[in-house]
Amino acid sequence: MARFVLHYVILVFGLTGGFTLLSGAALYGGQALADTSSSTTVYRWVDSQGVVHYSDRPHPSAERLQIPPAQTFHDPPVSAVPSVTVNIGAPPVCPYGYYDYAPYDCAPYGYYGPEWFSNGAFIGAGPWFHGHANFRGYVNSHYDPRHGYRGTVPAHGQRPDPRRPVGHIERFHGDEAHDGNGHVLKR
Repeated sequence: MARFVLHYVILVFGLTGGFTLLSGAALYGGQALADTSSSTTVYRWVDSQGVVHYSDRPHPSAERLQIPPAQTFHDPPVSAVPSVTVNIGAPPVCPYGYYDYAPYDCAPYGYYGPEWFSNGAFIGAGPWFHGHANFRGYVNSHYDPRHGYRGTVPAHGQRPDPRRPVGHIERFHGDEAHDGNGHVLKR
């Protein structure tokens, strides 16, 4: 993308009563100030009435002034822009579902009620939940380590026991209703 630069010269009447020349490069189109590698030449002369003139064109009795380039700025390098990446990863592979809070360990058979399964597949919990917006399902909090459960839990990748089919939990005792993100819902 091309940058357009306008060189400028400003005559400022200072507090001391003297004139000061300012020079630089202005900015067009929201781009950072462009580099000006050479100085600006300005001609100064006084006419017969004592009026001081400045111009970019020579005059017969003009004094030639070299104005150094103003400080310039450039776009920051791409590497200076911070990068943020969020990666949750794949959901745990657990035979009877996983707890709905980090670190999402596998939950034992009987923790989730049958409404948490669709065609034998767990519909997820926490960041991997993929049920409907108003979903509510029951859990048996006696199998929750936050409520003192110290029993065994299946390992990630373990196959379900064929005698314990998911989606049909015998003698299920749901005592807490949860949404898919682990929030306990009032009855």
